[in-house]
Amino acid sequence: MLDAPIFLSEKFKETENQWNWLYKIGGCCALIMFVLIPIQIAIFIISPPPQTVINYFNLFQHNYLLGLLDLDFLLIIDNLLSIPIYLALYMALRRKSAALMILATLSGLISIILFLVSREATFSMGSLSNQYAVARKNNSCW
Repeated sequence: MLDAPIFLSEKFKETENQWNWLYKIGGCCALIMFVLIPIQIAIFIISPPPQTVINYFNLFQHNYLLGLLDLDFLLIIDNLLSIPIYLALYMALRRKSAALMILATLSGLISIILFLVSREATFSMGSLSNQYAVARKNNSCW
């Protein structure tokens, strides 16, 4: 057990104080995520995602925001909010194991990029829904 205080050099304290803003942003993002996750759960319970593409098109025509939420829009926001969290964790823990923190941060950031690229349907579904509505209105397809 270490009862003696750990004395830090002034340069170390100054360097760490430069990153306080990142720690605060990371903490705020974590709190926002903590609030968004139960909201997303409630949305899925109250309004489960449609089972067919046609039902998604109809949902987007009647309630665009709910359509986005049913296509995990809040999960996209959660992933974007995790970027400052990863960076703050890296800065806080880099002195413990720099190599592991680089690997962890890179893998986290790569996973976010891959997730965002795969969520392209979230935003294109609204456009497809509009095209479907116009085609249906003109009776050109149905």
